[in-house]
Formats: sequence, C-alpha cells, structure tokens
Amino acid sequence: MSWTNPRFDYHGASVLVTGGSSGIGAGIATAYREAGADVTITGTRPRAADYAADLAGLRYLQLQLEDDAGIERVAAALPRLDILVNNAGIVRDNSIFNMTVEDFDAVLKVHLRGTWIPCKHAAVHWRAINKATGAKVDGRIINTVSGAGLTGNFGQTNYAPAKAAIASLTQTLSLELYKMGVTVNAVGPAAATRIT
Repeated sequence: MSWTNPRFDYHGASVLVTGGSSGIGAGIATAYREAGADVTITGTRPRAADYAADLAGLRYLQLQLEDDAGIERVAAALPRLDILVNNAGIVRDNSIFNMTVEDFDAVLKVHLRGTWIPCKHAAVHWRAINKATGAKVDGRIINTVSGAGLTGNFGQTNYAPAKAAIASLTQTLSLELYKMGVTVNAVGPAAATRIT
C-alpha cells in the first residue's frame, strides 16, 4: 500500500484556520482549499494582500488573538463551522534572565487563551446544534502544539509551557466533547533536520 500523495475530499466543509496567512497555517489552509473546503483564515494584518503567501480562494478576516471582541466578530462571521484549526501564535524568545513579564504574558495569552476561546465558541456552537437536532455534529478541532512543550527549549520559558498547556487542553476537550461527535486532536510540527 502506498501513501504517496494521498487525496482528500472536504467539499461542503467549513474550515477556520487561525494564523492561516503564512507559514504552516497557510499550508494547512491551502490543503483544505484544494480538497474542496470553504476556508476562512485569520491574520493580524489589515488585508490578505499584505502577506507573501498565495491566499487566493481563502476568505480572510483580520484578528488579533489578544482582542476578545475580535474573536467574537470572527465567530459571528461564521454561521457554520465544521473544522477549527488553532494555529496562530507568536514567539518572544529570551533567556529567563532577560525575558520580561510582558513577553511571558503575551505568548501565553496568544497561544493558550487564543486557542481556548475559539475552542469554547466552537463547542458552544456545536452543542446548540446537537441539542436542537439530537444528532452528533461531526465537528473537528485541531490544535497546533510543539515538541518544545514536551522537552522544553532554551530561551522559551513562555512558549514551551504554553504549548504543553495546549496539549493538555486538547486532551481535556477530547474528553468533554466526544459524546457530541466532536474529535479534538493536536499536531506538533517540528523543524526540519538534515542528517549527514
């Protein structure tokens, strides 16, 4: 059996990818778009055109994850949601000696709180559907974690604990939401390493 270049069909699915305007997030959003999904992405800049990535065919909404009202606006702009990908994040690396409380708080807020609030909105949305129909909703949450959350990483006394907490959040949400038909998983991309 070969797994080379697998194909998926997400026609009819509504997907939200936070931080989908660049990097890994843009790759995830593009893959869902190419599989037929209706994809909305978020980013911090005013327009999708402000990014270098090819974001054609993706709906763009500006969002600062520190802004609770902004998260509410994004949630209200999505009348339907099937898949939530929490990918947005920031890095403010420094040693414990030089890291500021502001840098610690900012990373925890964007990563952990910025994952928890969209998860809460999605869970409330899906529970309303579940209660109204009595049927399982088949929702999906995918949270981005990191190997740094398991092993730690020099200069990341903010980022590594935030990612560890998101892994724990993912496990806890999976226990709370599975009876509604919602699955919650985490993916942990790692930096590419060349072995010579």
